[in-house]
Amino acid sequence: MEPITIWAQPSKTLTLASGEIHVWRVPLDHPSVSLGLLSTYLSEEEAARAERFAFLRDKKHFIAGRGMLRVILGRYLGATPDSISIHESAHQKPYISAISSKPPLQFNLSHSHGLALLALALDCQVGIDIEKLRPEFATSKVAEQFFSRQEQKELLSLPPANRAQGFFNCWTRKEAYVKATGKGLQVPLASFDVSLTPGRPPTLRAADSDRWTLFSFCPAKGYSAAAAVEGKGWSIQFYDWNVSPDS
Repeated sequence: MEPITIWAQPSKTLTLASGEIHVWRVPLDHPSVSLGLLSTYLSEEEAARAERFAFLRDKKHFIAGRGMLRVILGRYLGATPDSISIHESAHQKPYISAISSKPPLQFNLSHSHGLALLALALDCQVGIDIEKLRPEFATSKVAEQFFSRQEQKELLSLPPANRAQGFFNCWTRKEAYVKATGKGLQVPLASFDVSLTPGRPPTLRAADSDRWTLFSFCPAKGYSAAAAVEGKGWSIQFYDWNVSPDS
């Protein structure tokens, strides 16, 4: 398993400077704000979507994720959570409208099995993905469907004990990059390569790889995560909402 990331306690006033990436970890099973209040922050479309979930757990996770997203964005923007309007691009990447006198705040959200990650940056595209390590899913058959030939070759070169970690290193890095581009499924997953060997720095091999920085980290025991950010020279900060002084 990759080393577990250290999550810091943020200050009461949240500021995001140029050249910084902030990543937040948010629990969805027991959010620090009540689920009833979080549900009031959702748009009509999001509320209707929440009602369509077949399982109550999935409904609660969706409400907690979208509600806490607005809570955190509101602290950066100096706005109340219910005043933040979130839109989706043609390829379903969420964004907020530009606010006067502020550099555009870009963000991306991902969640898996009760844990969410939110990445934020100023005036640049960002994507993030988190996955729970599930060895039963990390099979060569799934890799053949979604990974490039180079990625499949690297995966098979790993010792069997490291293949689940390598599989989800690959999965999260590919998803983070695709989400950052804003093109979604329009980017064929086999059209680019990422490295996946545990313990080695992440690399991206794509037509526009010079445009991006790829981060990979362990958000909690039994999980894997990655973030892709437009540009170079970034400083990344990790924050845990659980220990936020205003939570």
